Formats: sequence, structure tokens, C-alpha cells
Amino acid sequence: MKKIAAVGIWVLLLTADLRAQAPAEVMLIGTRYLPADLYGPARQLEAEALAAQLAAFAPDAIVVEAPGEPGDDARMQAAYAAFREGLQPAARSTRDQLAFRLAARLDHEQIQLLYTGRALPLSQALESAAADPAAILALARWLREQESRRLDQMPVLSIPQYLAALNDSRTLASTASELARLLEPLPAAARYWNQYHLGLARQIRTLAAGGQRLVVFLDIEHAPLVRSLLAGDPKIRLADPVQYLQAQ
Repeated sequence: MKKIAAVGIWVLLLTADLRAQAPAEVMLIGTRYLPADLYGPARQLEAEALAAQLAAFAPDAIVVEAPGEPGDDARMQAAYAAFREGLQPAARSTRDQLAFRLAARLDHEQIQLLYTGRALPLSQALESAAADPAAILALARWLREQESRRLDQMPVLSIPQYLAALNDSRTLASTASELARLLEPLPAAARYWNQYHLGLARQIRTLAAGGQRLVVFLDIEHAPLVRSLLAGDPKIRLADPVQYLQAQ
């Protein structure tokens, strides 16, 4: 009996060691606003179906980008606990509708957070920098066009279709390339933007340490650069969310 128990412990330790050596799997899901008719029966079914589709990835943790610093997450965890107990309905936010649903479906005790700190948003960073007005105008126009396109897509697509369109790998790569071009004449803003995303990527690497499997919900404006920062990391394998978002 002791030999059997010892073998069982050895197998568990070996499995954990092999997993620690394997690359972590990270699924980044860029999100934005959800539809105005979110509380309608059809949209609620879409959100529930999406949680079921993403659960097939079997993540170890659900991670959400959130303002603040480490230690500021008590409110988030309290809201998630209330959601799990049915004491608080899902609010009209990506965090509640998707992250909470997925974590609860998988019976996770907590939501993990990506802390964005107290840094200025990009628009304020641009205003505070002695930058080229024409370059700022070009960047602002491009950002407005991106947002307009997203808003146009939202009413005619289901929630999974909408997120699949946002997270298409070719679209994300093109967006990252174009944003880098527009920021090139704005070095102060570029430094701010890069440092901000380096911080997010660093936190994801920490959460993924030991071969963890993560689903990370973050703003779609941040997804392209974070994805490019993690793409070359040999310890991380990026999972394509689109195959899960489009699953039937």
C-alpha cells in the first residue's frame, strides 16, 4: 500500500514538473462595448453560449484588465462572489457578462486582475506632450475611425461574431503596425504607450508562470501590442480565440 501511495505521489510530482516545463497557454480576448440590448433574451443566450464555448479551453484562471494597483481588487472579488451566489445580476460590462460567467461556469473562486495603475490615458499623454499637432490629428482621426467601425458592427452581429471580428489575428497585426506608424513622430506618446503595454505583458507572464492556461480579457485597443509583446516569448503559446468564439 505504501509503495502504491509513493508511486501515486511520484506521478503527481512528475506531471506537475512536466507542466511547469511546458509553455503556458494564453488566450487574449480584446473586448469593447457590448450591445445596448444586452439584457434581451437573445443576447443573454449569446453570452451564456459564449461562456460555454470558452470553457472548452479549460483555463486555470480568468484574467481581467482593471484600473488600479495591487490591493485594489476587493471590490472586484466581492462583485464576483455576489454574482456566483446569484445576489447580483451581471452588469452591462464585458467583465461581468463574459469574465464572470466563464469563471463561474468553471467554478473558479476568484478573478485575476491585470492592474493598469494610475497612468494617464493615451489622449491625455498626447495633450501633455510637446508633440506634432498634425501627427496628433492623424492619430486621433484613425482612433475615431476604428471606434466607429466597431460600433457599426455591434448591432448586426452576435456577441461571439462581434468578438471574433475584433480578435482576428490579421486585423490585430495590421492594427499594431498602423498604430506604430502613427506614433512614430510622437516619441513621448510612443514611450508611454510601450511602457503601459510592457507592464500588462509582464503581469501576464507572471500569472502564466508554471505552465498555466489563462483567458485574458483586455481592451481591444491594448490587445494588438500586448499580443505582439508575448508572441516571441518561448515560455508562452498564444491560443487563437477565434476558433472558440466561432464554435457552434
